[in-house]
Amino acid sequence: MSETDTAEYNSNPKAFALYRLPETTTFNLITNFPASGKDAAKFLFHPFDTDKTASIVIRGSHEILNIEELLKQKKSLSNLKLEPSSNMDRLKENEYKSLVNKALHSIQSNELRKVVLSRSECRPRNPEHEPIDFFINLCDKYPQTFNLLFHHPEAGTWLMASPEILVSRNERYFKTMALAATWPANDGAPKWSFKEFEEQGMVLQFILLQLKGLVREMKVSERYTRNAGPVNHLCNDLSFKSELSPEEIAALLHPTPAIAGLPREESLQFIRKFENYDRSYYTGFSGPVLAKEAHLFVNLRCLQVFEDSWVAYSGGGLVEGSDAENEWKETEYKLRTLWSVLEKM
Repeated sequence: MSETDTAEYNSNPKAFALYRLPETTTFNLITNFPASGKDAAKFLFHPFDTDKTASIVIRGSHEILNIEELLKQKKSLSNLKLEPSSNMDRLKENEYKSLVNKALHSIQSNELRKVVLSRSECRPRNPEHEPIDFFINLCDKYPQTFNLLFHHPEAGTWLMASPEILVSRNERYFKTMALAATWPANDGAPKWSFKEFEEQGMVLQFILLQLKGLVREMKVSERYTRNAGPVNHLCNDLSFKSELSPEEIAALLHPTPAIAGLPREESLQFIRKFENYDRSYYTGFSGPVLAKEAHLFVNLRCLQVFEDSWVAYSGGGLVEGSDAENEWKETEYKLRTLWSVLEKM
């Protein structure tokens, strides 16, 4: 895994990861400040495609904060040096639907079984709206997700509310999940169809195949509906033991069919050729790797912060039976995770 080590950044802090794990009430802050012994930690911020974007590692001190302690540090985590937004073209509704239909043609021709397409959407940023305030509001609204504010001089500034574990580890077990398919949370009890079950099943089978022979005591939960704010997903939880490191497990799984497709290489080629923009760190993975635990999440529900704008990212998986109109609506539902927070600032 290629990386840019940020240990040399040792001012106020030039690089940091502020995060809250799902269903917890404390905040974690990993900065580039030097640390040793039990306080030393690293935070990974990995892109979707390492051929285009560097993987970032922040090494340094690790603090656990309650909300009062976080608010005392708010000033040092504000007034970040932000870049002006890029002028990349963003897909309009008709363009995204056209791209979806192109992908569906490849699926009908048996060139692909599944492909995940995404898009970005931009809104102007009021300079008075600090990323740290957005992060605190995000945590208030979505206690069940991995919430992150990440800042780095090379990667920029990102916010996230991810529902999906790529791999986590405690002293005994690793965990991951097979998450896919989407149903709006405000549309009653999900009425999952064969298409959604098949889409999610592809992710589960891929994970089991990638880990076969490399792990032991594999346990797979029953499939269930998992809520992620404004949307629901189908999910299986998996746990296992392994001598591999969290980074090695992540390298085996990334990118999963949940954010790329199947066959993996063919879907990646389709995305690189037709998606029309660089995902950068969206649909990569990120999280802390500490002495006795690790928590790496897929970079979903992402918002990139610029000097003059917020840029949000959203996507969805296409399989046989997908529909362009519904796929557009799915990206809209997922964007609500982020825009609903911004609208209350």
